[in-house]
Amino acid sequence: MNTRTTIALFFLLAVPSLLLRAQPADTIVPNPNAVLLKRIWMVRGSSGGEERVGEGAAALGAVVKDSLEDFAVYSGTSFQWKVYAGATPAPSTTPIQVFDSLSYVPAIRGHFRQPEEVLVGFTGFERRFIKGVPYDLMRLRLYQTNGDRLIDTTPVVVLDGHLLDSAHSLFPSSIQVSDLNKDGYSDLVILFAGFLRAGVTSTVGEIWIYEGGPNFQVDSPTVVLRDTEESNDLRMVIADFNGDH
Repeated sequence: MNTRTTIALFFLLAVPSLLLRAQPADTIVPNPNAVLLKRIWMVRGSSGGEERVGEGAAALGAVVKDSLEDFAVYSGTSFQWKVYAGATPAPSTTPIQVFDSLSYVPAIRGHFRQPEEVLVGFTGFERRFIKGVPYDLMRLRLYQTNGDRLIDTTPVVVLDGHLLDSAHSLFPSSIQVSDLNKDGYSDLVILFAGFLRAGVTSTVGEIWIYEGGPNFQVDSPTVVLRDTEESNDLRMVIADFNGDH
């Protein structure tokens, strides 16, 4: 048997082994230590599809001062954020408050002006025609929570996207809240995927950061981060990547 024959034999012997390893398992062995989760609450639309819910969902913290977490679900049919209160053994299927909004960009909450004050924000937009073209311009309303009185219906802070930076800003792709500088105040972080300035549309993304604190304002961003190239698909993640807090 020469060297070439020996190599061929080794290859033939290896093929059945590879085929055996590639075969799928015949049975799935259940894990006896697996945790089985039970659904305790759900809100859904009708089978006909005319009622759309769940396009957006947001945790609001303890809006009602009973130590339980509350949350909001966006309905795409009524264009409203519906606020549900946490309860035991399950939340009620009837919302405790409803806020009009034309956007499923997630509702937010944070301590923007003082650590003990909670502000809850819902996004909407104003439709304007610029040179005959309709644009949906951002509007963010921040409401104050008042314990048993739930959420005040009159906003205490309103951010109008089309008034900032002398620009007609398009609708944000993402809005997040984070204490970026660890000073105890929430900072407002908004990602815009595009802008309309002086009649020219740009898809160079920008992140606008509004610093929280006693002088919290939304007239102009504290920090602007601008991308270096155009993109039609932008995402934003906030994390401590290098461990410096």
